[in-house]
Amino acid sequence: MAYPPQLPSATPRAVESSLFHLVVLITLSVVCAFVWLIVSWIIVPDIIQQKNLRDRGVEETAEVTGLHLENHKGSIHHHVTYAFHVKDGFYTGESVVSEKDYLKLNIGSKIDIVYDPTKLETSQQNIENYTQSGQGYKKYISIFLAISAIIAGAYVAVMLHMLRSRQFEMRLLMWGAQTTAKITRETQYETRQGKRSKITYEFSVPGHGTFIGTRDDIPTEDSPHSFEAALRKALIESPIALYQPDDPRKNALYPLTEVSLRQ
Repeated sequence: MAYPPQLPSATPRAVESSLFHLVVLITLSVVCAFVWLIVSWIIVPDIIQQKNLRDRGVEETAEVTGLHLENHKGSIHHHVTYAFHVKDGFYTGESVVSEKDYLKLNIGSKIDIVYDPTKLETSQQNIENYTQSGQGYKKYISIFLAISAIIAGAYVAVMLHMLRSRQFEMRLLMWGAQTTAKITRETQYETRQGKRSKITYEFSVPGHGTFIGTRDDIPTEDSPHSFEAALRKALIESPIALYQPDDPRKNALYPLTEVSLRQ
């Protein structure tokens, strides 16, 4: 079957989502779900640990055994290592504290910590009742919810953009008038997938004047893919502009990106 399908002049035309639209939709959904799962895998164990320390943690006094700083992309983190005695053994732990609290400490200083009696290797500093009051738990919950909101917000924003774009193309392909266009300029640019082109076109509508449009992400003439070669041939050699009869400023070159003629 020839690509693209011949564009009927009669309207409304029967349309459907293009393969490109479906691929982008599935890819976006998978990527967002994967990112959220990675975030959950990293943060949820900390949330559970903080909750356990808040609910069943036992307060104890520990001795500072080490103090050191770590630079994380320009942000200085203040680390404190400590040791404490429980039952018949000694256990160690490490916490990140504020600069203010860090400067008050020395090797051998006594600090308050909270440990999990069911998992003695799990402990955390309890300066000013930080852990037992649930501040650590609330902090990680807030971080998790904030990142989840960012991921969801980005997903919704992209989906709304795609929906508006798809609705625009659907109306254009169903009801748009068609006319021959002329390619006036082509420029190439680099992408991660290789070279692509951006074309500028113009077309005239009797009684309305001449209109100019652009379209990017066009395959270059040296593309090895047959589908891309057919798409480029249709756009460059026989360009057809679709436009809204009542407002030719709303236009695009056929074939469109997100919708296609129903076969």
